[in-house]
Parts: sequence; C-alpha cells; structure tokens
Amino acid sequence: MYIRTIEPYFNGFGFSFDAALSAVHSKNYRYGQESYFQESLRDFNDVFGEGLVGCRNLTYALLKPDCFVTRSGQKTLHALRTAGFRTIGFEIVQFDRYRVRELWRYEYNAARVARYRLIDELLCAGPSLLAVLAHDGVEPQLDASAYLSSKKGRNLIALREPGCLREVIGACDGTLNFIHTPDELLDVVRELGVLLDDEARHRVLLSMRESHETSGSEVIASIERQYPHEDLSPGRLVERYGASFALVSGNQDALRNDPYSVRERFSSEFQMSKWEWITLVNHHLKFSHDGVRRVFEFEVCEDVCSER
Repeated sequence: MYIRTIEPYFNGFGFSFDAALSAVHSKNYRYGQESYFQESLRDFNDVFGEGLVGCRNLTYALLKPDCFVTRSGQKTLHALRTAGFRTIGFEIVQFDRYRVRELWRYEYNAARVARYRLIDELLCAGPSLLAVLAHDGVEPQLDASAYLSSKKGRNLIALREPGCLREVIGACDGTLNFIHTPDELLDVVRELGVLLDDEARHRVLLSMRESHETSGSEVIASIERQYPHEDLSPGRLVERYGASFALVSGNQDALRNDPYSVRERFSSEFQMSKWEWITLVNHHLKFSHDGVRRVFEFEVCEDVCSER
C-alpha cells in the first residue's frame, strides 16, 4: 500500500521532529497527524527545546498488572538497572479499553478480536507503572528505546534469546509478558501522549530533564498490595484442578478461537479466579491472523509530490 500526498508529507505538519525520525516513513506520516503525538511533542519541545536532540538517552518501561500479580516488580527494576538503565521517575497508569486500542493502534489489525478482550481484561484489571529510564552509554547508532527493545526479548518463551530481559525477570508466555517498551524515540513521544494526561506527562518530562535516580520501592509495594499474589503458569491450573480439568480437552477449539463463549461453563465448573481465567485463555488462544502484517509492515509513504 502506498500513501501518496499532493505535497511532500512533512508540509502537512506545523513542527519539526527531525531528531526523532523513524526509518519507517509511514510511521512519521501517521504519527505526525495524530493529536496524541502533537500534544506530546509540544510538551517535549517546551521542556527540552526544539529537535529532541537531548532525548535520545531517555525512554520508559511499562510494568503491567501481570508483573505485579507475580510480585516481579522489584526484580524487573533490578534487571533494567543491570542492563545499564537508571530509574529516574515513576507514574501510575490506569488503562481503559480506549487507551489499550490507541497504544497498539498500528498493530491490532493483525490480532484476532478475541485477543482484544483478553488484553482488556489484563490491562484494565488495575494500575500499571510507567518507569522513566535513562541510559547514558547507549551506542551512537541507537537511541535508548531501540537499545531496550533489542534487550527485551520476544513475547513467546520459545523464541526468547538467552539472557534477554523477559527471561531474566521470569515473564510468562504470550500476552502475560510483564512489560511493554517503545521501539524508538518517536514511539516514546506518541505513547506518552496516549497514556498520560497533560499534568502527568509534564511530571514525566520534568523527571527526564532532571534525571535524578529514584528507587521506586514504595510505589511498587503500594501497587502490589492492590493485587492478589498468583502463579500465572498453566501448569498451576492443572495442579489445582487435577483430573477434572479434562473439560479443557473438550473445549480446546473454543478456547483457541472464541474463549469467552465458554467462560460461563468454566466459571460454573471450577469457580476460577479472574487470573486463572486469564492464564487459561492466554495459554490456548490463537493470538493473530495468519499472514496478516501490521500496518507499518505493508504501508509505504512516498516522500515526494504526486501529480494533481
């Protein structure tokens, strides 16, 4: 797919973000038109000055509810520090279905609709924590976000590289992967616009500029008190429910394709907790459509004028 504009596409933006440009032209084009990105870029420019040149060592990691249910918050911050990041601020984030869909707007086209409900149930279960990070030794060809993304590891355990961040913190499989991180600086700008209101975003940007290290121990303990302590591994379900869990084998097709159609049946049979249900669905659900690529993988924006 080609996006052709009647003028060079940057003529449609009333500002510059050259220092944060992505190599993916369609990302520059799409983000540049978004209100989330424009508001956040305005705030970045107010705090750091034009151009974002001084922001390449800054990023964030989002610790999701599954990270706190498994009591992995402190372990995650320790792993980030071991990877060379300093924690310089924290902001609590409360998801709703709209934030979920906007954060992954350009990836959700590849996900099956049943996965939307699973992610809603996971992320809207309670608070997440945005950890503001700085890395002063990032390689020149990378920004801090790209560096962190390269160290994070894949969602699926079978595809994770030895020693990656998700392996170190014991992240579970699939959707229960404990953390989200932006891919590059351009994503940091947009995602802070999606996740935070003006006041919270301003606090985060000031913590980025001041760059004072902070532990986060108290806020993590506070969030963990809001969640039960649960084991999110599928094996735990089999241990708990034993032979009666054979009900799963007769419903594997539903669990793979439309798990919420059989939720009432499982609830009445097992009185499953919310987190047990999430674990069950995460283990069985087919997450994505076969052969469907995400928006930025098939969309091309031409950086030239087209004829009228």
